[in-house]
Amino acid sequence: MTNEEFKAAATYVPFNCEEVTPFIAMFDKHMRMLHPQISDAQFDGLQEENIPCWLKEYISFVLNDHDEVDNCIKALAMGPSRRVNYYNGYFVNGFKFHTLDYGSHKTTMNSGVSVLGSCHNDYERDYYGMLTEKLELDYLGDVENKVTLFKCDWFDINGGVRVLRRFGLVELNHKKKLQTNDVFILAQQVYYTCFPTNARDRLDWWTIVKTKARNVPNIQGIISKNEECNVWV
Repeated sequence: MTNEEFKAAATYVPFNCEEVTPFIAMFDKHMRMLHPQISDAQFDGLQEENIPCWLKEYISFVLNDHDEVDNCIKALAMGPSRRVNYYNGYFVNGFKFHTLDYGSHKTTMNSGVSVLGSCHNDYERDYYGMLTEKLELDYLGDVENKVTLFKCDWFDINGGVRVLRRFGLVELNHKKKLQTNDVFILAQQVYYTCFPTNARDRLDWWTIVKTKARNVPNIQGIISKNEECNVWV
């Protein structure tokens, strides 16, 4: 993992953990007061660049002197270890995922993921991608904390996605890739299955069917980088 990718992964986690939400709201309120004329896009950049360091300093030097700090929040604020663990697959919430390379020779494609996206105008659309890496970040502290992330190649939804509401299907042009540095998501996301069309004039399009989770207990597991078996955690 490059330094840029590690920074992106480490930044993504606190923005998507409920435990950190009150602190991000505190940061946002303070920054809005200091920069009342800043645009939403500029504010997003300000958040990504400053919140990790601000959170670490606030938890370490301000809050810790006056209040008891939850161990998980403290670990998140300190940031992850530079050591990153990689796995071929993951089983979570009834869904079995494989990385794209690992599942390329299998009959069932389990590499598709989707996540609900939101624009500044509050118009929400789903984003679709292919799982390329499953990684696990270690957060050191009084208790062991691990966060599972998926690294994905995302497809461009502008002109590359068609929703067939009547049939409950989505068509995706798999050759239209989204150019973005925001490639990580938490593992608890929606799974979908791709069915490439056989029509000659539509070879670039896949039909997407979102698959319901299996009726199994809510357990999580990993498929080792070097093994076929599941290792439960």
